[in-house]
Amino acid sequence: MKLKHIALAVAALLSAPQAMAGLIGEIVTTRLVGQGDTGEQTGIVGDGEEGSFYTIFYYDYSDTGFTISLRTSGVGSYCGVFSCLGEPIALELGALEMGSPITGVTFSTPLNGVIASWTDNSVTFSWSEQTIFVGTLLTAEFKTGVVPEPGTLALLGLGLAGLGLSRRRRAN
Repeated sequence: MKLKHIALAVAALLSAPQAMAGLIGEIVTTRLVGQGDTGEQTGIVGDGEEGSFYTIFYYDYSDTGFTISLRTSGVGSYCGVFSCLGEPIALELGALEMGSPITGVTFSTPLNGVIASWTDNSVTFSWSEQTIFVGTLLTAEFKTGVVPEPGTLALLGLGLAGLGLSRRRRAN
């Protein structure tokens, strides 16, 4: 009988839904560093764009990702973000509190040679200055571990309490 109770508790735990925490409502930081430095900008993730650099580079966070675009009228491309000299650029995204550590990043970009690195709560994209065209420069999705929903923990607690009660009844 005891084995049956344990099996039921494990089955309930495994079948419970799992959720990923996200960035909506969180405060994040964004910084573009190269031959110049935009300084760290802070914003709250929600509907719409969270900010811009030099009023031509607009960035937007989603619940689990990030996009930066170049938007300007009259010019189809720029020699680079700060210069045409091939200097290194770093786009730093910080304070990414997603409920569990970042475990990976997938991204797409028309830029050449972009490298992504990350820690538990930050992501950095690095590349060398190059011609950049109007449009989306980079789109990224952050991967994290799965966080159990509160209902999962409640089910586990109820299962353990039931096991304890059944043992107590047998002892009496």
